[in-house]
Amino acid sequence: MSKEFTYWTSVLKKIFFLVFVVIATFSCFKIAVFYMPFLIAFIISLLIEPIIRKLMKKFKITRRLSAIIVFIITFGIIIGLLAWGITTLVSESANLLSNFNNYYSKAYNQIQSLLNNFNIENLKISQEIIDIVKSTSFSLLEKISNYFQNFLTKIVTGITAIPSIAIYFAVTILALYFICTDKIYMLDELEYHLPEKWMKELTRTY
Repeated sequence: MSKEFTYWTSVLKKIFFLVFVVIATFSCFKIAVFYMPFLIAFIISLLIEPIIRKLMKKFKITRRLSAIIVFIITFGIIIGLLAWGITTLVSESANLLSNFNNYYSKAYNQIQSLLNNFNIENLKISQEIIDIVKSTSFSLLEKISNYFQNFLTKIVTGITAIPSIAIYFAVTILALYFICTDKIYMLDELEYHLPEKWMKELTRTY
């Protein structure tokens, strides 16, 4: 009886652990979507931190002023790259979609010409196998073209997601600004509220 009880206890523990892992993983994905702008802002702040310190030393200015200057430059570069990338991606996708039927027809005719010009008589292949190869080739081409067309359509129609992207981008920019300008204040607040051991670990990790 004790062995059976121990066995079922072990099974229940494993099931509970599995359910906990699934719930924790799902929660982490949900939380990651919410905190992603702050993570991106933190990574960018680490990249531009040496530039901020260099400006402070070279021009003998305060950290806040140096951070604002670097922030404006970084903000302009990010905006320019995003505008260029999105515009190029959408325009190229729209051009590919408009000429997609022509590309599909050319690929279809090319495969058909290749199969017709192939010297089948020397290989002694039955007509049934030849028909199977042709139908498989055209079916594969159609599936690839449908997938590619759907992918391009999603890119073009993705313009509807611009408001959500703009919100995430605005949050990222604000988080980057406060991390750059008020970094010392934030660290002081963390040091005041968190235990000393935690701060040492955070400092080591940082």
